[in-house]
Amino acid sequence: MHFEKALIEKYGIFAELNTGNILMLMTGIGNSRADYEILIKALKELSGINQSEKTSERTEKFDIPKSKLLEAEGKICLKAVIPYPPGIPLVCPGEIITKAHIETTYGLLINGEKVLGLKNKCEMAYKE
Repeated sequence: MHFEKALIEKYGIFAELNTGNILMLMTGIGNSRADYEILIKALKELSGINQSEKTSERTEKFDIPKSKLLEAEGKICLKAVIPYPPGIPLVCPGEIITKAHIETTYGLLINGEKVLGLKNKCEMAYKE
């Protein structure tokens, strides 16, 4: 069973973010000691989840056509391309899109990472 799904179904714990190999959980002033005890119990019990299943799921799920990205090389970026996390723009509007930008974006996408600012989830917005 997928780790995030198990946290929700078995323990009622909802993640703030799940992307790539990151599962981010957040706590706040409203959490009690019991909340932390449930989280610790869940992490101990679920620590044996098979990571190879998750990797194969991602490989199949994210079949990204590289040709769509390659069309943007040398063009002017119209919309910021932002991998999340960390939420720092890789390419900003007005910049020339380079092969390095494309390769980095492609690598993130095929690994199931979130990349904000793409058209159709796999194309950079650009102008000639």
